Amino acid sequence: MRGAARQINRIKSYDICRCCGSLQVGVLRKGVRMAQVHFYGYVSNLESQFIRSESRIQSKSGVTYYTTDFYEAAPEAQQKLALDFPPDSRVGPIPADEMPDFDAVPLKSVDPDPLNGQPGGGVEAATTSILRLFAITRLSP
Repeated sequence: MRGAARQINRIKSYDICRCCGSLQVGVLRKGVRMAQVHFYGYVSNLESQFIRSESRIQSKSGVTYYTTDFYEAAPEAQQKLALDFPPDSRVGPIPADEMPDFDAVPLKSVDPDPLNGQPGGGVEAATTSILRLFAITRLSP
């Protein structure tokens, strides 16, 4: 009976994601919507070409970084993620349930990078696992 009571309190909710336009399925429980989290990768032109040709996301260093932050412009992504280059493209959205384990760097805030003069403040995590390509979009300069 307890399981049946839990089912009655849950209602499926459908919504359109504002960043990618995909259909999102969530569960409402006591008025709270549980949204699907997406991850993104911000890559250089060279990395973008490799990802497109191989249809997989894998950094040459063996450690690939992802973020839950959505940026449309390269300068903002570079600042918030403290990158030493302005990214050319955004990989994703990648649904959280499709992400591999973050075995290299757990999800955390990005520290400022005084060497590159970037303030940081974004969120990042990293994995050594390979991921199949979901989508890749060129960023505005």
